[in-house]
Amino acid sequence: MSSSQGRDQSCYDNAPMCNDTHPNLTALVKQSVKEVYKQDRRSRVWLVEYHGKPYVIKRFEYIPLRQILGWIIGLHPAQIEARRATQLIKQGLPAQPIVAAKLINGKAHLLTEFAGQQAYQELKSGNFASFAKRKQILQAISRLMRKLITSGWVFRDCKLSNMIISDKDRSIKLIDVGSFKRNCSRRRRLNMIRILDDTAKRANLSRAERLRMAISMGLNDKEIRELATNPQRTSTGY
Repeated sequence: MSSSQGRDQSCYDNAPMCNDTHPNLTALVKQSVKEVYKQDRRSRVWLVEYHGKPYVIKRFEYIPLRQILGWIIGLHPAQIEARRATQLIKQGLPAQPIVAAKLINGKAHLLTEFAGQQAYQELKSGNFASFAKRKQILQAISRLMRKLITSGWVFRDCKLSNMIISDKDRSIKLIDVGSFKRNCSRRRRLNMIRILDDTAKRANLSRAERLRMAISMGLNDKEIRELATNPQRTSTGY
């Protein structure tokens, strides 16, 4: 394979880091699947390797004709997600860079470098050698949430499964960021935190751990009481 054939020549212009340093997305799609992270009617997310380097591919699964039309006018969810990731990174928020976005056989694909495992799976499975390491991860999530709360952004899909624990430095990276919206409403911010708290419960975080996180996020006593007493489930999945 020549160097020109081995690079993605039609990646979406607004994808961050979209350049010729990554392999061709079409070629990566054909690589053997190492692990499937998600599979439902909306999307499929899986891990591949190329020359020993891991990549994550996300494919949108809805009707190809609708995808093609959305892509032509620049409003496909994949394009929106790529643009939003670029915007968040420029503003200092830790979105995982999307290195390429491409329409293949009528379905949009996004490419990212593998960064680490989902916070949800790591916390639920207890994959930490010590309480100190678990506490470190929860503090990192709390700091990130505090930054989001004060940034003027609302992450409408703020689930632990959309937070990746970096293999390099244990920092937190955000994925699936297409639902980020500019909104300073207190109600919207609190709803974002409820979604996170809901998935934290399902990841077996104790009430004390969730309370410490809420305090670290900067919530006041009234907001913490609202969070604790509101029984509404505000998210689906994990």
